[in-house]
Amino acid sequence: MSMKISTRLLVVFSLLVILSMASLGMLLIHKSQQATATSILRDYQEIAVQAAGRLEVFLDRSLQQLIATAGTLSILHADPWRQESVLTKLKLQFPVFATVQLTDTEGKGIVTSDTGRPPLHWSENKAFQKAIQGETFISSAVFSEGEVPYVYMSVPVLFRGKIIGILCAKVDVQGIWDFVDSIRIGTTGSVMVISHDGNIIAAPDKKAAVQGRRVSGISVPDAGSF
Repeated sequence: MSMKISTRLLVVFSLLVILSMASLGMLLIHKSQQATATSILRDYQEIAVQAAGRLEVFLDRSLQQLIATAGTLSILHADPWRQESVLTKLKLQFPVFATVQLTDTEGKGIVTSDTGRPPLHWSENKAFQKAIQGETFISSAVFSEGEVPYVYMSVPVLFRGKIIGILCAKVDVQGIWDFVDSIRIGTTGSVMVISHDGNIIAAPDKKAAVQGRRVSGISVPDAGSF
């Protein structure tokens, strides 16, 4: 009888050990899966941060080129022909500038990089309105009739501390689309760029950006660029 009880106890103890080991194994697998998922999410977050950094560098470089040009124009403020030459050279040297124009303080165009075309009036453009207040400005992305994405940039032109004009530019950001297309998240993931007001700037689905679709229900921090 004692042998039978011992056998039963041994069987019960063995079952408990097996169950405990199985539970421990499942727990370890779960913890391992959690750690792997956390690591993958961290990697994806790092990809997003690096991508945002490159986009910021692209826009900031263009803005700095515009600021440097404004400094040159302030020296040549009494020489429209040389000012036009400076804008034409800027556009040729940096093709991302689709159009660059110098306006007076009323928004009336003085010279433009578009040789053979009359300067436009920018007074109603937000880019002019911001720069005339002494600010540098980069707009959210918009799309031309040819479905090419671009942003407006503007900087004040100063002479002896006084605003004497506004330098406005239309900057082609097609390169951002190409860059976004090159990013892959895992085997099926992709990246999209969303402005702070929810507009889709770049995405694998080009129609979503071209048609001006918006993303709702996502908190998008204001990075200052878009």
